[in-house]
Amino acid sequence: MQVRYLSHASFQFTSESGFRLLTDPWNYNPVHGHMLWQFPLNPVGEHEYVDQDAIYISHDHADHWCLRTLAHFRRDIPIVIRKYGAHIAMAQELCRNGFHNIIELDDGESRHLAPDLEVTLFIDPATTDSALVVSDATGHVFDQNDCMLPDTTCARIRARFDIDLALVCLASASIYPTFFVMPEVEKEHAAALRDRKVMDRALHFATSVGATAATPCASDLLYFRWPETDRWFGPLPAEFREYAASAAPHLRILTPAPGTSMQIGALPDALTPLHANRAEWINDIRAFREDPEVAAVCAELEAWEHSFAFDPSRFLHTMSEHLAETTTNWDARFGGTAWEASGWTVVWVLRDERETYTYTMRLSPCDGGSASIAIGDCDDWDMRLTMDACMMQMVLDGSLSIPDVRGGFMTIERRGDMTPDEGAFWQVCAQFTDHLLRHGYAVLGHAQFDHRIPSWNQQSVRFQ
Repeated sequence: MQVRYLSHASFQFTSESGFRLLTDPWNYNPVHGHMLWQFPLNPVGEHEYVDQDAIYISHDHADHWCLRTLAHFRRDIPIVIRKYGAHIAMAQELCRNGFHNIIELDDGESRHLAPDLEVTLFIDPATTDSALVVSDATGHVFDQNDCMLPDTTCARIRARFDIDLALVCLASASIYPTFFVMPEVEKEHAAALRDRKVMDRALHFATSVGATAATPCASDLLYFRWPETDRWFGPLPAEFREYAASAAPHLRILTPAPGTSMQIGALPDALTPLHANRAEWINDIRAFREDPEVAAVCAELEAWEHSFAFDPSRFLHTMSEHLAETTTNWDARFGGTAWEASGWTVVWVLRDERETYTYTMRLSPCDGGSASIAIGDCDDWDMRLTMDACMMQMVLDGSLSIPDVRGGFMTIERRGDMTPDEGAFWQVCAQFTDHLLRHGYAVLGHAQFDHRIPSWNQQSVRFQ
């Protein structure tokens, strides 16, 4: 079996008979609220990219599930997905887009896609994600993508398969500490701790499934509109390889450049990554941002975002209503949260050219639980969030969600470390868009810019 790395979580598996399986096809940018761009880009042209015999889609996040990319494939191609309940309509959405050969697999279920190529799917019960083991006569490959499987599931995989190569998630794009306001020394320390945690987690998954070699993946992303974030971006493949040399010397770390193939049963001792260090990576990013197409998208995005005029009364009314519903359903939403005694207090600072709007939001577990928002500042805040008011109006209109604007459009000040209280606050924020849609306050307009530009047209920014 040959494993070819294309970009991010997209790998092509080719069996001895020539059967080709492509994982997580994604080739349109930007994604996740117009924040992230695939980088490095897939180096393969459109015809070669879509010339496949089957597809696997791991989950429903935009950097793995891209209908605009899928539109280039023939409609009878077999597509392997996790068997979801009614709450995730991936199979129905694929059918609506003309795909009719959908293979839904449950946890631990196997299927021969070809006489000499078998796949076995495993699920993370806490999320919508799945992982895949791809097998043929030459060996077995574990494809993690973003899937944080329970240790018990990893043990099942290890007992069932002799994993030759683990494609493990490096997850380099993170909000903390990238968009947090803190002294530089403190931020450097926080970034180093985050990087070590991310790399240790990747090594843990590779070791837990019993792999003898590992390749980092699902980390080819870039906050393309914020050059100041480049130094705070998570670990690069070359950095992971260097770290693993001492942290996990039993593992062979292979760092293929996009387009590189690896032969199971004859894996190389090492592979040269596309970027040898962060300085090379940043140099290529600089050239990428100067690409006229990327610059034009940035300008168009900024003009579109600033066309939204903030309505403070609408924000206060709809958020107050949402928080009242949160209070009513407190136990159902937060019954398992280990709250601090004081709860969580957040100050929102929303700015436009004419005015600054300030609101204080409080979540408290006392007396059965309560959530509220009021106009004005306070001194006892746990977190302070500052952003352009137009971005909150985009949330109110359904064009973005608060989780979208949290990375890049918002600066975050926090007193102390992350707590379960803060986690509950972000959960409330994530549910705000559902409230707006359910009550008819917003019409979902998420995809206006997401998945807009195909990377196979960007010849000038491939860095082969």
